[in-house]
Amino acid sequence: MPFSSDLFCDGIVFAVSILFSKWSLTAEKIQELLVICGISNCCDEPIKQHILGISDFIRQTRQEVGITDPPPLRTPTASPDPEAKHGSYRFLPTPEKRSRADYTGLDAPSHKKKRKNKVKAKDKTTLKEMSQGMNDAVPPIEGNIPTDSPSTDEANTAMNLPRAGTPLTDVYTHQGGKVPHSIVENILVNCIKLNDPLGRYGHCSKQAIVTTKVEAIQSFVDGIVKLQYPDAVQLIKQENAFSASKSIQSRFNETVYWEIIKKGAELLDPKDLPTSKGPLDEFTMAEKVATERFMREAGYGLSLANQRQCRLFWKRLFEMRNAGVDKILLYRTKEFDRFCKSYSSEAGASLVEMVRNWEKRYAFHIKQLEERVVEESKGGFTGRLWLSQSLVADRLRVPENAWNSATNPWFSSVEETVFQLSGSHEPSAVTLGGFFDLQPKAETMRNKSIFVILQPKDDVFLTVCPIISVQEGDTLGRFAGVIRYSSECSVVYGIPGPEENL
Repeated sequence: MPFSSDLFCDGIVFAVSILFSKWSLTAEKIQELLVICGISNCCDEPIKQHILGISDFIRQTRQEVGITDPPPLRTPTASPDPEAKHGSYRFLPTPEKRSRADYTGLDAPSHKKKRKNKVKAKDKTTLKEMSQGMNDAVPPIEGNIPTDSPSTDEANTAMNLPRAGTPLTDVYTHQGGKVPHSIVENILVNCIKLNDPLGRYGHCSKQAIVTTKVEAIQSFVDGIVKLQYPDAVQLIKQENAFSASKSIQSRFNETVYWEIIKKGAELLDPKDLPTSKGPLDEFTMAEKVATERFMREAGYGLSLANQRQCRLFWKRLFEMRNAGVDKILLYRTKEFDRFCKSYSSEAGASLVEMVRNWEKRYAFHIKQLEERVVEESKGGFTGRLWLSQSLVADRLRVPENAWNSATNPWFSSVEETVFQLSGSHEPSAVTLGGFFDLQPKAETMRNKSIFVILQPKDDVFLTVCPIISVQEGDTLGRFAGVIRYSSECSVVYGIPGPEENL
């Protein structure tokens, strides 16, 4: 279809006219656009009518404003500056590609920088090394609460932990990243894991013979086999308890390493110290030399990266202990250690203050866990330990002799008879109480009854809440009471059972 010169107005109309000159192609492209918009059953005729309407609109508009001359033809322009376009002409329109090439400036030196394989951080630690420290610190999805791994090169801000006794969430962030709520939860689990063997053997102190001689270790094991069953089991319980105790002791020992290193730094002569190299940090040259000397004599690896990491980590543990952090340092996990090592020293929030906040909120609950583990390790699941807390005992008003795990008698013989006549019943195989599926991480444990606590709500009532996150299918303990089979059930004083009227 021919078009007059009045259809052309500017560069945009020039491009439109090219499409009009290829009527079929224009209709095809518009039809493809309609398909993308969800209109797939449109024929070509309506599209052609719209094209004609656009043509008439442009022609009439140009006549109204008095434009009669055709627009000037576009002439090819010179090739762009190679420096500004990086020497590439593939983005140019077709007419410009056909113009004469201009090679001016191509002999200039290139300013493109080579990419380095590793981007160094300000503290000389590569981002790869920092990210590897947190790779396995991220737990899977816990319930409906996803846990995100913190980016180790991001700055951290203080956590706003919930009130003690409430489950942890991901509400506390540090400049765009989230701190895994599993850090504190796994410390609570580790408290259970380490105190379980201590409770089974009993709290006691004994001078044990420990040897570094391999032949003596083998001889000791041969002696265990010769013991009678009760004596062998008791000895194994003792060894497991001492092993857990040594693990706790080793964790707490590291909190004083930096203090020992500082004593070693004071013994060094400043004249014998090497010249400081590299950017300044929070450590003096004497402290760096003393750290290397301590690690060599204590048997640690002496790579520069390991020295830098241990120096920073031990100093932070020392500062936490001086700030009053006690319980968390006893049961800290590898996840906690990795988080402390990778915490940015340039973050606006203080790591020591953050951990001190954790200690302030959870130290009391960790102490409760220590006591409850001892009782449950010996088979006591009554929970009578709560009665030793006056704030709980005053609100419960339950006689101590009624706080037991004895079998629940029927309210009357009539109710028992009605229940027996209601059909066949099978006892549940689910074990209540205890921590029989103790796992290294919180999200893998299903029986979380030991983490359910009683906390005063006001002057009259108590609140039952977990101190770690829970998900569907977790066991949260059992309620003490009497089994009733009655048509009159009050939801205030009773819990409906799986059977009707139970």
